[in-house]
Amino acid sequence: MRYKPSNTGSDPLEAGDAIFRFCRHAFELRDWLTNSDVDEAAKVAVRELFGRPSDDPAKRVAAKSVALAARADIANASKHSKLDRPSYSAGGHADITYERRSSLGDLPAPALALLNRMPDQVSRRGEHQWMWLINAGGVEYEALMLAEDANA
Repeated sequence: MRYKPSNTGSDPLEAGDAIFRFCRHAFELRDWLTNSDVDEAAKVAVRELFGRPSDDPAKRVAAKSVALAARADIANASKHSKLDRPSYSAGGHADITYERRSSLGDLPAPALALLNRMPDQVSRRGEHQWMWLINAGGVEYEALMLAEDANA
């Protein structure tokens, strides 16, 4: 299923735009680091995290970070109208397959109480909560958890 951005109404930044920007900035940071004056060991580490896509399986290098490979695929999808480049993610291009926006006020009292007891485990800002699922290599990941994995 292909992701369709939601209409977030009066919010200053649409949720779909936020996730695409998040992925593009990570991918652009990769380019900036590999083209900068940082030492070669840092460049190698960055390349290993993202891997090297190739249509030739013998030349493909698997990414050490599923999260960063997925970000690269999503960034490319947001920049190009047609994905004709090889995937950074194992098993094909990572894709946003689901988005849901909910209001915290819509949650039943037990769920809200549970969220309030786990503040460090749930990313929550403001009145609304967004959730995205990203399929990478045939596995569904919750986008915020995947982002945390990439930043660890």
